[in-house]
Amino acid sequence: MHKSTLLFISAISFVLSSSAIAESVWKQEVGNLRGIELGTNAYSVYKECPKKDKNTFSLSPYFSSIDSDYPPEFKDIPCYKVTENRLVVQGAKQLNIDNLMFIQGAGREAVVTLINDRVESIEVEFLNQHFEQIKIAMMEKYGNPSKKETLSFQNSFGQTFLAESLQWNGKSVMLLLDEHRSGDKDWGQIVMSSQTYLNKLNEWFLERKNSIKKGL
Repeated sequence: MHKSTLLFISAISFVLSSSAIAESVWKQEVGNLRGIELGTNAYSVYKECPKKDKNTFSLSPYFSSIDSDYPPEFKDIPCYKVTENRLVVQGAKQLNIDNLMFIQGAGREAVVTLINDRVESIEVEFLNQHFEQIKIAMMEKYGNPSKKETLSFQNSFGQTFLAESLQWNGKSVMLLLDEHRSGDKDWGQIVMSSQTYLNKLNEWFLERKNSIKKGL
């Protein structure tokens, strides 16, 4: 499902131009996305997902039915699967949280990034055709965004298209809704991050920048 934070960062190179409205304070700051709470110990809250029969045919979670395909004892119980994604934040881990409440276009999964086993970032991908419904639902739950932008992207075929990006900027949480993930015309993304994660990501940017300077 997820291509790691590197894709999120790489989106910067696709942006050609942007227009934005004035930024405001996020008054309804919330640290919960898809029922997952920032700061929780993932291994205490979630059990590992049971292994599925390798002979069982399973559709992509984005097109599957609303019914869970785990055993009855796991009905409506979120569980985790270990990922092999490469992360830029040193010491961080990543898990797929599966068996969440079904959302049309976003399936049952989310990806969480852990620092010291605690959830510090939550990421959800969704089929772009559901963007308007998801945007309305997010504004009802989280309030008006702090910032709205219209970005212009160019894909690998040289085609340009516009994309809406909404940000909720709080004191300890940042929430991002992108109509197009990394310039991908078919997929959008939601990212909720704690200040702890953002600080670690900023440290990585500075280290990378200094490393490039030293090598020049």
